[in-house]
Amino acid sequence: MANEEHELIVQRIQYYLDEQNITQNRLAQLAGISQSTLNALMNRSTAIPKVTLIHKICLGLGITVKEFFDFPPYNSIDEEVSEKELGQTLVSIKREIAALEKKLADRHSNNLDMGVD
Repeated sequence: MANEEHELIVQRIQYYLDEQNITQNRLAQLAGISQSTLNALMNRSTAIPKVTLIHKICLGLGITVKEFFDFPPYNSIDEEVSEKELGQTLVSIKREIAALEKKLADRHSNNLDMGVD
């Protein structure tokens, strides 16, 4: 998994380098990091970068960290999560229905007590 994430990050940086037509060296200058740090990251000879490094790279690219990670799988919801959320929503709806049914029953009971049908 770590290698996959590293690869996704490298691919995303390369995407922005290509899109903005800038070199790794220029990005390193813009980001205020050493060329060797960026090279190690891009050559996959270092661990997954820390958020602080990604933030500096994003500043150099003129984008936000949110924009940087706005691509699958980072911007998609895992099916398990969506099923969990769906289950929670269903429970909430059932509670709301039960509360409405109680209100209707109370209203009906009050109307009967007042002699209203």
